[in-house]
Amino acid sequence: MKISLVMLACTACASAGAGAATSRAPQPVVPHAKLAGLWQYDARVSTTPGEQAIGGQPADSEARGRGRRGMGGRGCGGMGGGYRGRGEGEGEGGGGELPVAGMSEKARLRVRETMRLAMDAGPVLQIRQTDSTVLVVRPQRDDSLLLHANGLKVKQPAPPWAEGGGAIELSSLWASGEFFVTRAVDGGGKITEIYYRQPDDPHLYVVVRVQGGPVRRKIEFRRVYDPVTSPGS
Repeated sequence: MKISLVMLACTACASAGAGAATSRAPQPVVPHAKLAGLWQYDARVSTTPGEQAIGGQPADSEARGRGRRGMGGRGCGGMGGGYRGRGEGEGEGGGGELPVAGMSEKARLRVRETMRLAMDAGPVLQIRQTDSTVLVVRPQRDDSLLLHANGLKVKQPAPPWAEGGGAIELSSLWASGEFFVTRAVDGGGKITEIYYRQPDDPHLYVVVRVQGGPVRRKIEFRRVYDPVTSPGS
């Protein structure tokens, strides 16, 4: 009799648990942002690390709102690691260095590499996307970067121009409908780029965050791109 009562109690608990599991509402799936298209960098409404230091406000505090500040950008940076192509030249944005008292020469060069990668963006981006990959092509620089949205970390050698020789750990993934690209420079710092769109807004936004390593303060700025052709075409 005692065994039968125990079995009945267990059966009742299992049935109750199954009922709770089946009645639980499924989590809503956030669709991926439509990044595909041809995009032109807009320096007028983009921000730079220098402007953030003057204004003292994170760049994406307004980028994620509906407003757009009319700030003059300095350019969109130089050639970065990860891209496959000619890999020549440096853009108007420069290296953007953060010297720190007592920093070794090696650490200083790694920070310089980190900041140059953070400032790296082509004046024109051509993006193609699937459910599992995002291909970023910079036609004017004849290079491209294929990103896999699985979050796996991939080791890459230091760019040819990097004097400090810091290897790069690259990863990318979708989260809450936004595309995150992370590059960590060995001994230099971490760069996170967040690609996203706003509802009823034709622009592409990229928030850039730099932190970690010898970079002792968090840097955050925003790039804004205007559509050259209809996204998704």
